[in-house]
Amino acid sequence: MRTMMPKTFRLLAFFLATAALMTFAVASDGATLKHKETGEIIKGTLAQQKINKRRGFRLQDGDIRFIQLDEWKPIEADKTDTKPSPAPVKPAGSPTKPAKAKAYILPIDGPIIHTCLLDALQKGLVEAKKFGATIVVFRLNTPGGRIHLGDKIVRMIEKIDWATTVAWVKGEDKRALSYGACICLAAHQIYMMDGATVGAATPYRITRTGSAKVDEKLQSAFAAHLRGLAEQRGHSPVIAHAMVDNSVSAVQAWLNDKMIIVTEEDAQRLQREHRNSGNFRLGKTISKAGKLMTLTSREALQFNVCRGIADTKEDLMRKMGYEQFSVGSAEWITGRVEREVKQHKEQFEKCRNVFNLNLKRANLARFPAQSRAFLRNCAKALTEIERMTKDPRFDLNIPQEMINDMKTSLDAVYQAL
Repeated sequence: MRTMMPKTFRLLAFFLATAALMTFAVASDGATLKHKETGEIIKGTLAQQKINKRRGFRLQDGDIRFIQLDEWKPIEADKTDTKPSPAPVKPAGSPTKPAKAKAYILPIDGPIIHTCLLDALQKGLVEAKKFGATIVVFRLNTPGGRIHLGDKIVRMIEKIDWATTVAWVKGEDKRALSYGACICLAAHQIYMMDGATVGAATPYRITRTGSAKVDEKLQSAFAAHLRGLAEQRGHSPVIAHAMVDNSVSAVQAWLNDKMIIVTEEDAQRLQREHRNSGNFRLGKTISKAGKLMTLTSREALQFNVCRGIADTKEDLMRKMGYEQFSVGSAEWITGRVEREVKQHKEQFEKCRNVFNLNLKRANLARFPAQSRAFLRNCAKALTEIERMTKDPRFDLNIPQEMINDMKTSLDAVYQAL
């Protein structure tokens, strides 16, 4: 009996909490709910609609928001509490919109494959704070890149609690693919230039011979992280999942005149449940199973993935609702990354040339003392090369076989002496 009590109490507590929630929901003045983790407060009444394990909650403005009941607790309305309920399109934690905006642009151009990009973005965020930015815009023009680097950028964006974060897909290639799409979903808001594309976020490993898909376990974890990230920021988790997993379908539908994005399976279920009510109707099939989702800017706007199409920074600010604004930019980031990558490669090539030249001289030297002097130079160059390969800032990706061959050649000359 003793071992059964804790489980019994947990079940009792759950049913009591659910009963309390229902009591508030059917009250004439509606319910006031508070999220157990984030502290977010919403007001309205519990609706009959369901999607998976989520229950519809009709907000005071008439919109339906689908929530998981056990994540919320009913509270008495506090007349002194002036904290407003966020609009459904605005994710929890998004900073309050000021009358006049100060935006700062951080560009991410080209493949995300160099660690020095992280350092540059961190310095760019410091500049944005000094600028007094209320909006940080990550301007994206990338095919994606390495998982560990993209993940660090995503986490960097998630930690920004002092400004609204915006992903703006703009550039010569007009794309935010792979981890570029993940960075978009990490931002509070997404905007795109006309003709841009976003999506195709399946993770890949970069190898010496090209790229390869990650194993199923890692892909599943990646998809789950992306869904959670999208939901946290107010984006569609179904669309996020369809961008990373080609087995997932995405369908546009309307429930009580509110557009929702659901899987094909959920669409069929909702259609059966609301067959006679007229509250549910199907729209377009956005992405069928078997095809990885990629959206154009017009499609992204149509399905509420992005909030607007903007080709210039002035257009972007006005689309965000600002007439008074100032915009700064860390345009130095792209050039700095290119210079550092070039310097690191030149440093490596210099050390390798020193090694090869001194190894050749050691073989041709007439006297053992001369050979040993050249071999010491080889050893110094090899030590420096090994240091660079272990330093993540260099991004050299030198195979260990190459280092081993250099060590073998050096040892062979020593043995010959």
